[in-house]
Amino acid sequence: MREMLTTENRLQERLVKHTGTTSLHWSKHNAANFQFPPLIEENIRDLTFGSYQIRMAKSYIIEHIRQSETNEEEMEFLVVLCNEHDDLVRARFQSRHSNNKKHISTVQFDNHK
Repeated sequence: MREMLTTENRLQERLVKHTGTTSLHWSKHNAANFQFPPLIEENIRDLTFGSYQIRMAKSYIIEHIRQSETNEEEMEFLVVLCNEHDDLVRARFQSRHSNNKKHISTVQFDNHK
């Protein structure tokens, strides 16, 4: 995990480039309408630096599932997709430590793998 501290964050650099020149546009979508790349538990452990987030996954999902605005009988999990880049997705989530703080996690993925 310590080696990740010194690893270059190419996604962060990519997003910073847009901050000064043009802003990216994002739109909300129900995650059920998209085919996201499959991940095995080992991939998730590598991304999250351990098992804590895996243990918390169920509660994260429960926090973010909500009643659909278009169909009262369905639940939905909203993700935000970038309109300019089809390999970027992000989700907003509440801080575990402060009720006043919300975070945005942006993920870049390869559609071809």
